[in-house]
Amino acid sequence: MKRVLFVPGRTHYLHDADYPSLLKAIDAKDYDSRFVPIKWEGTTLVDWTEQLSAEYDKCDPDNTVLAGFSMGAMAAFIIAANAPKKPQGLWLGSLSPYFAEDLPTANPQWRADQTPEHFSSPSRNYIQQVSRWDHL
Repeated sequence: MKRVLFVPGRTHYLHDADYPSLLKAIDAKDYDSRFVPIKWEGTTLVDWTEQLSAEYDKCDPDNTVLAGFSMGAMAAFIIAANAPKKPQGLWLGSLSPYFAEDLPTANPQWRADQTPEHFSSPSRNYIQQVSRWDHL
């Protein structure tokens, strides 16, 4: 059974949003979802990724999906991009305030800056790899 490690948005804990319902819906699709409680207060993105990495290291990457919302999505993306063994999948929710439907009206300079060469090499390579994954 595939495991989903879910990281909430910054300052969120299990009952700060309807995360229990989300996890239940994921479980109903034959996944084993795990909520990753992050200690947000007095910590930084580096600390958050270290906390998630500690949980990810306990899992089999071939059967693990990293999932996150908002800053949790950023932590999941960073772990996935830098892990020696990539997760089976990556589900990111609300990673950016800019979505595909917003791009036509986005500031032209911002759009020009979002080319692949503006990402670091590990992130750029990972984005290309993720785009080749089969949809789950």
